[in-house]
Amino acid sequence: LVAMAYEWSVFLEPATFALLATALGAIMYAPYRAKLFDADMKAAAQREGTSSKGDHQHNSEANHVSKVMAISMPVVGSIVLILLFYFLSKIFVIIIIFICLVSLASLNVTWYPLSEYIVNRAFASHARIRDWSIKVPRVDLVLSVPFFLTMIIALGQMAAWLFTGHWIPTNMIAVSIAITGMMFTRIGSMKIAFILLWLFFIYDVFWVFLSHFIFGTSVMLSVAGPVSQLSLPLVIAYPRIFAKYSYSLLGLGDIVLPGLFISYLYRLKSSTAIQLSRAGLSYYAIALIGYVTGFVVTIAMLVVIQSGQPALLYLVPGIFIPVTIVAWRRGELRTVWSPPPLDPAPDVEQGQAPPAELSSPTETLPSEVGGNEDPRPDDEVEVATLLHK
Repeated sequence: LVAMAYEWSVFLEPATFALLATALGAIMYAPYRAKLFDADMKAAAQREGTSSKGDHQHNSEANHVSKVMAISMPVVGSIVLILLFYFLSKIFVIIIIFICLVSLASLNVTWYPLSEYIVNRAFASHARIRDWSIKVPRVDLVLSVPFFLTMIIALGQMAAWLFTGHWIPTNMIAVSIAITGMMFTRIGSMKIAFILLWLFFIYDVFWVFLSHFIFGTSVMLSVAGPVSQLSLPLVIAYPRIFAKYSYSLLGLGDIVLPGLFISYLYRLKSSTAIQLSRAGLSYYAIALIGYVTGFVVTIAMLVVIQSGQPALLYLVPGIFIPVTIVAWRRGELRTVWSPPPLDPAPDVEQGQAPPAELSSPTETLPSEVGGNEDPRPDDEVEVATLLHK
């Protein structure tokens, strides 16, 4: 009984709650941050004319996962996994360089809003410093005071990770990578989500449970061990209290892949392009509940089987099946399965005057050039603005 109680004490571990809170926080923040980013891009397109509009449309289309991409991603993931299985020690330096570049870009994205807020508050009476910026020609980069502050923060975090390998800076970088991935990779329909998630479901099951028949050992578990020991920001890890020298781990794929589908449901909920039933919970809320349920089942099976578990084995059905059933019962499955474009870019004509500057943070933004007001209530706009700051 004591041994059984010790095994099931994982549900009382602060590390388990921290792991779930981190995953949910990243999944919920990413689509919200992406929505604000899109609004900034559309505002820039309105100010700068058709050239920026074209760039925005090009970038928006490039970010969407196509059917070919959804099919090829598990194949590419399998190739990378095999390379790590056989050559991890030989290509370690290349991996570190690649992770540093990805981490620097991701930290820049996640920390920039805070840096901008700090600069605006610190130099509120020094507009010349606050608003200073230089646009680098032929590169989509604007040098500014918030940009340099963000780079200092990002480089400091990277140095802390490289020289200490502590789980705190490692987790912060991993969360930044996850958020950035969910922000700039979009799923445009439930059909694409079905292909992507269920292929990765098969991918996870094969490389955890079935790969030992070919390679003599579980390839996924063999790679996950060294990755966690080397403190690479490819997993979220929290130290356990009740189990000494042990960590609770969750791979970034177990956050990003379900998060892409949940982000799509968030945009579906927020979109004015289609009308969905307002009765009951939204598909976004149902998917979040399903993610928590799948996470709990994963931990339970980890205790029961006493072996590493592919989290997608429980997360994918946990979020996909309830959403599918509810959509079918509401008669909206066809709409959710393949909806019209959720975030059409505004039409900006050459020479059109830019929108007037906001006089207060609670003033509503025009949703398009035609002059329609933001469909959200004023209190929701105010809350969203304050959360962004």
